[in-house]
Amino acid sequence: MDGEDVGRAYERAVEAFGRNGFLVLVGDRQIEELDEEFELGSATEVTCERYMLLSDRA
Repeated sequence: MDGEDVGRAYERAVEAFGRNGFLVLVGDRQIEELDEEFELGSATEVTCERYMLLSDRA
């Protein structure tokens, strides 16, 4: 992945986070802001879940 691709991927990720397109959990805590600080230990579990629309039918 070149620098331009990385930049585009970063912008898309920031946008998706801002519109709740995915969820980030660090340990048992949800990260709600991109500039939030937290401590990572060797056993800390980090989970990212992406939300997808499965159908446009109500």
